[in-house]
Amino acid sequence: MDKFERTVDPDGLLAPEERAFRAEHARKEHYLRLSRKSAQARRRRICRNKHNAGGAA
Repeated sequence: MDKFERTVDPDGLLAPEERAFRAEHARKEHYLRLSRKSAQARRRRICRNKHNAGGAA
């Protein structure tokens, strides 16, 4: 969580509650982004496998 707190408040100017609030949102956004990229990669891999398997049948 420290990483996200430093990201949202690098100069340490925010109140602790506001910093924690923003850091939590930054963390959620980060993991949503990772999840989205993972899902896209799975879809590409599945489509590629279906395409390659279709020619072999």
